[in-house]
Amino acid sequence: MQSLSILIILILLLFNIIIFIYFMRKLKNSENEIMILQENIATQQESYYLELQSKNDDISQLREELISKEQAFENKLAETIKIEKKKSNDTQRSVIKGQIGENFAPFMNGFDYNPSDCQFLGQPIDFIIFNNLHKCSENECSIEDVSVVLAEIKTGKSSLNKRQKILQEVINRGQVSFETFRIDDDYPPTIHYEEKHSSNISSAEAIKQDNPPQNIAQGNTRLFINGLLRG
Repeated sequence: MQSLSILIILILLLFNIIIFIYFMRKLKNSENEIMILQENIATQQESYYLELQSKNDDISQLREELISKEQAFENKLAETIKIEKKKSNDTQRSVIKGQIGENFAPFMNGFDYNPSDCQFLGQPIDFIIFNNLHKCSENECSIEDVSVVLAEIKTGKSSLNKRQKILQEVINRGQVSFETFRIDDDYPPTIHYEEKHSSNISSAEAIKQDNPPQNIAQGNTRLFINGLLRG
């Protein structure tokens, strides 16, 4: 009976030892798994840190490039504004110089016409000059000395524009006339075409037609472009 009790105790003790060993192994395995997880976590953390550091370096590089490009853009913009301001100022000075030249050309040295015979138009041509008209009207010169001149004043490297070239060609072709219109006394008033004198009528022909001196001047009117280049 005593032997049986000892046997049971030994069996229980062995069973407890087996259970203890089993759980110790489980604990050891768990500890190993925990260590592996910790190592994996540490590796991932280091990898994430390195990746984050690389991203930060990339961001810093992009920021520096952006700052550099912004600075270059600001410098380029400032230079462009400076150039455009200079161009604008030069253009304004050129325009002012041209306007002054246009208005005061009849009073400048080298201008061969009497300022009192010059009528400023501005567009499409600067001046229409009734050369010697005042002298002829005061019998100080003959009608052969009277002419009508379209004068264009130029400064710098400017040249005739398209409309001015057309006028030049029209005059070269003799497509010029003097036309008279009359406004009647009716209400509402109307205007009537009265007469026309073409530029191809010579003085002799006008005299043969018994035209008065004024019409002779109209028939003998000569027009040409006189582009004065100054600058």
